[in-house]
Amino acid sequence: AAVDAATRKSRPGGVFEAMLTPLLPAVFDAQGEKADDLRDAAARRNARNIAARLKVADGVLAQRIAEGRLKIVSANYDLTTAQVAFEA
Repeated sequence: AAVDAATRKSRPGGVFEAMLTPLLPAVFDAQGEKADDLRDAAARRNARNIAARLKVADGVLAQRIAEGRLKIVSANYDLTTAQVAFEA
């Protein structure tokens, strides 16, 4: 839905708009990558964006990362293969 909203420049309205708005930066970044599968590229970009935000959003997480006690990586679940792909 976020990809459709971004590519068609439409606004879903209501509760959907609030849910999709945080996803739009990932869609726009994926468009710039000229990916063959825009939905897949946007999902992967969104996972990377969330992982990056988690690394700095909470002092406890940041401290554990600095101590080497925690590592945050992005991951994507493929519905067709039931496989999880982790990114370093």
